[in-house]
Parts: sequence; C-alpha cells; structure tokens
Amino acid sequence: MKNSYTMKNAICCFIDILGYKNICSSTDEKHEENIYNLSQIINDFVGRMNGTLPEPLIKIEGLDIKNENVKIKTFSDSIYMEILIENDLLELEKLEKEFDNKLLMHTGVQVGAELESKFGNIVSSLIEFQRDMIFKFGFLIRGGIVYDKVYSDDNIIYGNGIVNATNLEKQTKFPRIAICKELKETLDKRIRYFYGDEYWGDKEIIKLEGDSEYFLNYLEDKNFSYEELIIQHKELIEKNIGIFQENLKKLSKESNDYVKIQDILQKYEWLKKYHNFYVEKCEVSDENYEDDFRNFKRYDLLVE
Repeated sequence: MKNSYTMKNAICCFIDILGYKNICSSTDEKHEENIYNLSQIINDFVGRMNGTLPEPLIKIEGLDIKNENVKIKTFSDSIYMEILIENDLLELEKLEKEFDNKLLMHTGVQVGAELESKFGNIVSSLIEFQRDMIFKFGFLIRGGIVYDKVYSDDNIIYGNGIVNATNLEKQTKFPRIAICKELKETLDKRIRYFYGDEYWGDKEIIKLEGDSEYFLNYLEDKNFSYEELIIQHKELIEKNIGIFQENLKKLSKESNDYVKIQDILQKYEWLKKYHNFYVEKCEVSDENYEDDFRNFKRYDLLVE
C-alpha cells in the first residue's frame, strides 16, 4: 500500500478562467457557442500536453521523458496540470552543498535536461492556451506554477503541489500565470548550466519593473508576426478599458456593481502596463520597424 500511494516530485500548475460566472450567465442563444468555443480551446490545450513531449536540447543517455508523466484535470473554470520529475531537485540541492563528486555532477546534468524539457513543454503549451483564450475568445486567465510533492489518481489530488499552486493562483491578482520564486531560482541555476547568461526562458518568463513576481509572457512568440499580435492586443485592451470606464460613470461608487467593474478594469489596466512594458523593453525594438511595422512608430504600438 505504501508504494501505491507515494507522493512524487512534480511541476504543478493551477489555472482559473476569469469571468466564468458571466460566461455561464449569458443569454440562451450564446450558450451553445460558448460551450463549443471553450471545449475546443481546452481540448486543444489538453491535446498539446498529452502529445509528444519535445526532446531535451541536450540528450543524456538513460534520461527518458514519458508522456504518462503528464496529468491534466479540468472542472468548471479550473484546470490542474502536473508533470512528474523523476529526480528530487530540492534533495539534490542539499547534497551538492555537502559533496562535490562526478556522480552528483552527472545527476545535476540529468536533472537540468529533464527540467528544461518538461518545463519548456508546460511553458509553450500554457502560452498558446493563454493566447487562444484572450485573442480567440476574449477571456482572461490567471494561474500559478510550483514545484512540490503531490499524489494524484483518477479520484483525488493530494499534497503541497496542488495546495501551493492553488494558493499562488489566488495570490496573483492580475491575469497572468505566475511562477513561484523557488521554481524560478531552480530553473535559473539548472538551465543556465547549458545556456550561460541567457536561455529561452529569459523572454518567455518575465517580471515587470517594480514587481517581484515572474509570469509567462504570452506576447513572445516567433510564430506570430509582431504586427498581428501587438496591434490586436493593443486594440483589445483599449476597447475594454473604454467600455468599463464608461460603465463606471453610470454607477454609484457605493454599489456592488461599481466594485465588480472596478476590479475588472484594474485587470485591463495591468494588461496595459504589461503590453507597454513588452513593447518598450522586450522584443519590439527600433530595428524591427522597417520590416515588421512599416506603417507604425513606437508610440503607435503603446496603449494610451
């Protein structure tokens, strides 16, 4: 019995679809469309995660990445996902402080390759999912990703993995998928072993100035033209900020509706901050304008 119910190390993620109550409260003629769109997007996401995991960038003999280590559960507006990690990252950290030998170095390389491959698959799939939700369907999502121990089967999920992932999602006020500090530090240490000062995660995992929380950057994607993605994102934010600002003017500040709309408006105000940060600090640089933004200047891409 002990072996059957052992908790294992895993990267755990909990996702919440914001505004789900309003979706379900829509008019009757919208229900069928809503159900179809949600099922398509979530099924696509589950399909990506249960598909073939990408090969690690550095192949290590004896390192096996298996699809059965991926588990996904959905209920209502929530999605839980875990990918098991064969080696205990935290235990390895303790051992490395006490010993310095070739066995530990080899194990460290194995852990780095496993972590790079599995976490890279989570990041790319979640970025696509978040982008689909906001651009194709207009829904915001919020989430948390942690590394901890967990047990799960067809009926239950048990352990700090699900608890801490859920707590991180709740603590993350804005529509972003946050990554816990401990996992980010482990990623930096392990993956930078391969890539030096920069690795793929430096653009896919970011934090805003004055903010301590790292999150997934869904605006970073080489498969999309910057013009298509950035302009669409800018228009979506400006449209919704305008709508909710006008709605606030019609309500009393003491009303419950005022508080609810103000909360939604704050989420889009944060998206504005994120959008402008990306345009100014990340991949959208001056040399892109001639090819990618022939008809745009930097100020055209910023949300006002």
